[in-house]
Amino acid sequence: MTAKAKKITLNIITILLMVAFIGAGFGKLMRTDMMVESFDRYDIPIGLMLLLGFLELSAALGLLIPKVRLFAATGLSIIMAGAIVVHVYHNEMDQLVGPVLLFVLLIAFITMRKQLLKTTKTKKK
Repeated sequence: MTAKAKKITLNIITILLMVAFIGAGFGKLMRTDMMVESFDRYDIPIGLMLLLGFLELSAALGLLIPKVRLFAATGLSIIMAGAIVVHVYHNEMDQLVGPVLLFVLLIAFITMRKQLLKTTKTKKK
């Protein structure tokens, strides 16, 4: 894959991740019925839902900031790993598609960003 193609792919992944996590974060912070019912079903406190919403929203915006984007993506991947564990624990295999897809996109984002950083540092030398 050429450097230009990698940058375009990375920009598309960034936009997809931002849209997903801004939406999910707002849904949690606005205490939508769907989110509240989900967290109640899992006996997870609403306070944790609000914290996750804040973290998702903050990290989604952090994906745009070069100095923190890898930390933001890592934090979001940890949140998605937690979501996957919750769905598996509650035997909700039909609910895994979203969290697994986002987790895979986050890992791709992290991997491609690291490769791009490595390439950029090599060119500067």
